[in-house]
Amino acid sequence: MFSTYPTILNAIDDVKSNDGRQLFTPAHFDLIIIDESHRSIFKKYRAIFEYFDAFMVGLTATPKTDVDRNTYDFFEMEHGVPTYAYDYETAVYQDHVLVPYYNYEVKTKFLEEGITYDDLSAEDKARYNEDFVEDGTIPEFIPSAALNKFVFNETTVDIVLQDLMERGIKVVGGDRLGKTIIFAQNKRHAEFILERFNKLYPWYHGTFAQRVICDDAYAQTVIDNFKQPEKEPHIAVSVDMMDTGIDVPECVNLVFFKKVRSKAKFWQMIGRGTRLCKNLACVDQIDGAYIDKRRFLIFDYCGNFEYFREHKEGYDARETKTLSENIFGKQVKLIMALQESAFSKKDYQSWRNEMIAVCHKQVIALNADLIAVKLRRQVVEKYKKQDSFLSLSEGDKGELLTQIAPLIRSVDSDEFAKRFDNFMYGLILAHIEQMPAFQYAKKQLCDTASLLERKVSIPQIKAKLPILQEIHTDAFWNANDILLFENVRKELRELIRFWDEGSGEEKRIITKLTDSIVDR
Repeated sequence: MFSTYPTILNAIDDVKSNDGRQLFTPAHFDLIIIDESHRSIFKKYRAIFEYFDAFMVGLTATPKTDVDRNTYDFFEMEHGVPTYAYDYETAVYQDHVLVPYYNYEVKTKFLEEGITYDDLSAEDKARYNEDFVEDGTIPEFIPSAALNKFVFNETTVDIVLQDLMERGIKVVGGDRLGKTIIFAQNKRHAEFILERFNKLYPWYHGTFAQRVICDDAYAQTVIDNFKQPEKEPHIAVSVDMMDTGIDVPECVNLVFFKKVRSKAKFWQMIGRGTRLCKNLACVDQIDGAYIDKRRFLIFDYCGNFEYFREHKEGYDARETKTLSENIFGKQVKLIMALQESAFSKKDYQSWRNEMIAVCHKQVIALNADLIAVKLRRQVVEKYKKQDSFLSLSEGDKGELLTQIAPLIRSVDSDEFAKRFDNFMYGLILAHIEQMPAFQYAKKQLCDTASLLERKVSIPQIKAKLPILQEIHTDAFWNANDILLFENVRKELRELIRFWDEGSGEEKRIITKLTDSIVDR
């Protein structure tokens, strides 16, 4: 049988045969083949492979070698030595089942160095003064990381689009750009790319290039149309949706307009252009006109190839935890920290008992029919007894963080409140452990209070104004009392939802400064 991971996981948990027996027992399969095994075997889907007693074959183009997510460890193999390897060079140059790429690398001054006010021409300084003024002040420097995140410069985007349209591989006798994916930084960046494209090339009537982002209800329709050789769009501006799993043999141009630091993701993205395409009539600046796809071009404006030349393995972020998992984990750490004699007073122990009750209730609520819970039944049953929390050892803490926390699902639907809970618990732990992160968290809490104070016209915020004002006082911080921090968490958590959408994010700034190419 063939199955997606969510389907088989649900089938293990829920599906029963006509006589009431479980449909999929641990011995149901003799062989399981796992595609994309560099990511599917980790986190919540790992339960599938722990449940079944079968031979397993993992397929991946990019095995993980992270400390916490190692593909070789999962399959009990020597690191870096797969059972069988078929490399890209063999596929391209010996077996001719994939096509090679030519990488075209460009550095612009702004994307490489940022925007420095003193380096601008008199005309650009005047525009800068208009576009970047805020609260009467003007920044002297805009870092390169801000470009395409919330600062969008027309000239920079125009350089990229005109490079693509002039140098990209063409089809239809050279009259039309071949299928192209532009990897954008974020939704706002994708929108701005389309705005500039339609301004530069109005005769395409706004349909030649289209965006593909998860927020759009019609994103799948755009992808389906992109797969059709003669259908628009011919340029797909993607935010994470076309990095993997998209098979479009006609794709001959890729534009990296964002930084990628994961080696696995980088090669997955490159893979969008490697497919053969017989009978595709191409025109490029290397061979002129020819039939059958011979190569594809990669336009890199964010130093990705340079980065991977210097950092062979790249950088892979660790597995993201859910908010519920993070909060549960921090509560467990606090429960253990409050065992110390320094917190023996009644108020501290009352707070500790509150957290024990919350954590215990979440363990009790775990659905024993779910396979992920069944596989950890012994540990789950242990912590269903509230006494197990009374005096935690390091081993207990390890079990709760690694075995129980990933199973926790909160019923609280207020995401903003939960994010604030997670932040405040982190602040409290940083204070107890005297971590440098405490100073950063302190500033962030003060900034949060200031943002809420600006909305004092809201009755719920006005009622909490004394607490918001207290956060800015020396007395609050000099008290060194974590109960004060806990009180702030309780009192303010429900106010965070009053932030406007995008509050705390930088506003979108569109400017038109003269960017220049410093290396090509």
